[in-house]
Amino acid sequence: MFLGRFGSRGNLGKDVPAEGVNFTRIFIERAYLDIHYDSDVSFYYNKYGFVIVEGMIYNKVELCQAVGLRTSTGYGELVYALSRKLGAEKTFKRLDGKFAIVFFSKDNGGLFLAVDRFGEKKLSYSLKNDIFWFSTSSSAIARSSNQGKIDRNALGMYFVHNYICAPFTIFENIKKVSPGENVQFGKGGVIQQNLYFDVTEIYINEKAGRDMKFETAEGLVEEALKASVKKRLRMIGGGHTALFLSGGIDSCLLGKVLSEMEGVPITAYTASFIEDAGKYDESKAAKIIANHYGLEHKIVSIEGEQIKRSIDQILGCSDEPMANKTYPIIAWLMQSADDDLKCVFTGDGGDELFWGYPLYQRINRMQMIYMFTYPLSRIISKSERMLPKKISNVYSAVREFPPEQFLQYNTAHSIKRIIKKTDIDFSYPDMNKVSNLWFKGKNMIDLYYGTQAAIRKWNDLSSDNGMIHFSPMLDVSVVSASAKLKDSFKIKRNDNKVILRKMVSRDIQKIGRLPKHGFGVPVSEWLKGSFRERLDFYTDKAFVDKQNLFDFDMLVHMKEGFLNGTSSYIYNTVAFMWDYFVFQIWYEAFCSRNNKDSDAKV
Repeated sequence: MFLGRFGSRGNLGKDVPAEGVNFTRIFIERAYLDIHYDSDVSFYYNKYGFVIVEGMIYNKVELCQAVGLRTSTGYGELVYALSRKLGAEKTFKRLDGKFAIVFFSKDNGGLFLAVDRFGEKKLSYSLKNDIFWFSTSSSAIARSSNQGKIDRNALGMYFVHNYICAPFTIFENIKKVSPGENVQFGKGGVIQQNLYFDVTEIYINEKAGRDMKFETAEGLVEEALKASVKKRLRMIGGGHTALFLSGGIDSCLLGKVLSEMEGVPITAYTASFIEDAGKYDESKAAKIIANHYGLEHKIVSIEGEQIKRSIDQILGCSDEPMANKTYPIIAWLMQSADDDLKCVFTGDGGDELFWGYPLYQRINRMQMIYMFTYPLSRIISKSERMLPKKISNVYSAVREFPPEQFLQYNTAHSIKRIIKKTDIDFSYPDMNKVSNLWFKGKNMIDLYYGTQAAIRKWNDLSSDNGMIHFSPMLDVSVVSASAKLKDSFKIKRNDNKVILRKMVSRDIQKIGRLPKHGFGVPVSEWLKGSFRERLDFYTDKAFVDKQNLFDFDMLVHMKEGFLNGTSSYIYNTVAFMWDYFVFQIWYEAFCSRNNKDSDAKV
């Protein structure tokens, strides 16, 4: 973790924020830099500039050779040398890894911030009173610069995506650097944002081979995944490695690849739930996979009371609220893992790259129906005035929005009624430049937004537990392989992730057909049982009115729907109540750290 502020001496003053293990103040180009950083951060500076790097650069050896540096050179000095030779943007394009970088050089004309291509590392920034703040923690900026006001629009995004995606943060006036983006803070306080990597460009440039055989495609994907795993293992120099095995296709394939790596001891971990184990437990499938590939396998049993005792520590310590249902489970698995583990591998990104979500199939069918009924729709549109008003409104909405956008529009509409003074903007990037098929546009949105939330939870929790997290699916080589595949190699009738399913089914014939629930978590049972007393407190009128973020009547309506097992306004009441519960725990912890009264106590 690091926190820095950049500005004139008069603006910075003498006060020093208490963040990080180390502190340095330097004078560069008529400006001062205050930097706090932990021991795992690479910090390099001279009289012409400075560089701060958190994370890993996989192609470090190759880059050191390119600029004539020793391979033992630190990341900070390497990035500085590259920027002097190539400039800022070309330097970022050459880097392969998971990183958050801040650097200043008078030759490059400003202060630059950048994160890796898929946003595995986080970097936030803010400009206040002519001081430019930057940190790998948005909460650290909020505390140090006294900017703890909740952004209600970002709060709305949190309820839709379970996470606040870049460039937004939970706080007003604090932004996150987007995946593959560099942000430049120049003269006069001007902030410029530029993409040095755009994942959609891969899908535009890599044309699917019409004549590619299935066996060739399998080899292409397997070769890319093996190369991705190898370069990550090289960064840790071998050692005890963990695989979080859910019993699904993605983690099964990773188990296969890891088992083929010589000299790498692998332990697979699987969560098993006491509550309603038949619905959520996939340890049976995971055991079959681990035994087949010769992996040591440990099953971690989890129950609501265990999570209840540590829920504040797990959810309250996150930088921003994270409502992904697996977050507390991952934290528990991390804490249960062996002390000598160096890293953990997960299959995040597989669903987005190889079309694993059933929703893609449903959207595709809806578009086919829409295309076939288009002539009829023109006739109906001319007769809309004769239809009942309710039917006419619904038909108009469906005709105007593709199905997924229509669902998200209604979700946003519900959230606007629950959160006071919010105006959620659903203007996604132009993902239709890849394809005019609705499910492909949705897939690009998931690849851009969904993976941010998925990998961020792993990185935050692995760092807290002294481990390194790797998502080898999220690698340019694997993405390129995915982009070259024909659609039928990914989705076909009632099958999804066709090519991955075939690859693992060849080893374990029945694994492709074992019951798969997703990495489910019994949050409904927890909220109605172990967490009920606390949920009641968070939905008490006095608490809600004092916090002044949510509409009490709508909140009660959603809670009643949850307890009665019904949904409302096309919004899952279970998902909403869990999101709300997680936010309140996080908010209570943030206010406590920030010495503010949240009134969120039980």
